Amino acid sequence: MRYGRMAPLDIAWIATAALAICLGWAGPKSLKAAVAVCVLVGFAGWAASYFIMLVGPTLGGDIELAENYINGSSARSAAIEIGVALGWTFVWFGLARFARLVIRHRPKRAS
Repeated sequence: MRYGRMAPLDIAWIATAALAICLGWAGPKSLKAAVAVCVLVGFAGWAASYFIMLVGPTLGGDIELAENYINGSSARSAAIEIGVALGWTFVWFGLARFARLVIRHRPKRAS
């Protein structure tokens, strides 16, 4: 393992969190629409992880890690990974929504 460089999957996690934050901050007002888009972002992040691991070795990534990641996939591991990806997305979405709510409902000072 190389230290000092960001792994490709770390970039995918950061990109998914950034999309969830943008969605939480400026996303749709409707909670139903926001949740639906958030689920799509989570699924896209999960699917992107496999694509990243597939092309990772050509970008200087670890070939053995990529092979183990792709070959070790099963229905059970995919379900766990999807759950984690959705949880990660909803945490960042919720934090951004909460921050937006707090900023918009600040108490006004009496003058």
